[in-house]
Amino acid sequence: MKQNGPDQHQAGQVIISVAVTAHPVRERLALDILTDLREFDPCLIRDPSPWDPPATLRTTARAWAAIAPGATHHLVLQEDIALIDGFASHLRDAVAAHPNHPIALFTDGTSRNSSVIRYAALTGARWAEAAPQYTPCQALVMPRTLVEGFVRFARVHCNPAQPDDEAMRAYLAYEGAELLLTVPNLVQHLPVRSLVGNDGAPRSAACLPKDLPSGWFLSHGAPVARYPQLPFLTEGSVGICLRRDPRGPNTPILPEQGWTIEEFEPNAHEVGINIDEAVTEYNAYLANQPTAAVRALFEDVPPRTLWSLWIAGYLCTAGSHLKYFRRAALPEGPDDTLIRESMRSLALGGLHPQVKLQDTSGHLWSRLGPVLSSGVERGRGVDEPSENGHG
Repeated sequence: MKQNGPDQHQAGQVIISVAVTAHPVRERLALDILTDLREFDPCLIRDPSPWDPPATLRTTARAWAAIAPGATHHLVLQEDIALIDGFASHLRDAVAAHPNHPIALFTDGTSRNSSVIRYAALTGARWAEAAPQYTPCQALVMPRTLVEGFVRFARVHCNPAQPDDEAMRAYLAYEGAELLLTVPNLVQHLPVRSLVGNDGAPRSAACLPKDLPSGWFLSHGAPVARYPQLPFLTEGSVGICLRRDPRGPNTPILPEQGWTIEEFEPNAHEVGINIDEAVTEYNAYLANQPTAAVRALFEDVPPRTLWSLWIAGYLCTAGSHLKYFRRAALPEGPDDTLIRESMRSLALGGLHPQVKLQDTSGHLWSRLGPVLSSGVERGRGVDEPSENGHG
């Protein structure tokens, strides 16, 4: 295996080169990825100033600059990830399906984009336009024109100490390039200690398949795009992204324009949810539980956090935002395994730090899981909101 620069791999008209970034003290992690992707002849890009204060962009910029001559696309991977089985084949299919877009193959389970992934998985869509937030760079593939543009942009406009995910976000907005997310994720973030101080929250994938069928992205369908609302659960509370473009719905806008981030409860009507009726349903669920069990839940979890978990489940099956995801769904519908993975990560990622990761994967989860499931089931009984977003 060569490590002096990427070569290329041809899949039809698509030629993909690969680079893996690594800090010298974590280089061992990169070796497995390089081995797994040896058919692409990937290159290893080391941090050029490893003993300086931690900064991701200085390494990432070099990795993007390492695109192979003749490659139509370039994939950059960080060393602290693991690939799903069949990754190379799924990568080729994904790039061939949307060759003109940047494509993120990983989405952090604590991010707003994790909600995009979950809603898509729950409705049976396989592609979705990213929400306005940092660009996940753990596993990102882009066409050559964007790769070369980012290298120039980073050199001219970015501070070398700037996080690479924020620099990439700024660049894609500058270009007006729509970032697409694969549904499900194709890599997992390893639970290894961070080099840049990101150990405070779980960084696992929003939806990771145990066994993704071959050709998953060949019947790819259209991406979920231009959805006007996005409810999301993060840090134990529910928020909502609202797209408010003053120029009208048919005017092209940059990915960052026209969005606001609001509290969910005062804006529940934006997704056709009657908040009073939802609270009544929530209390009806708790009223049917043993008094001791409810008291124990309120001892373990802040009351607003418990409500947020329930309403987050409710929003997985009720609300006008879902119609945009259903429109992009394939006829075969959602995959049951991906639904289970999405629900598990909803609690693992969305409740932190109000509820610690080890708690939601242990004894406490046996009590929290039914709360989430109740919200999902109660949401199924809600009438479909009208086209204007109000019930």
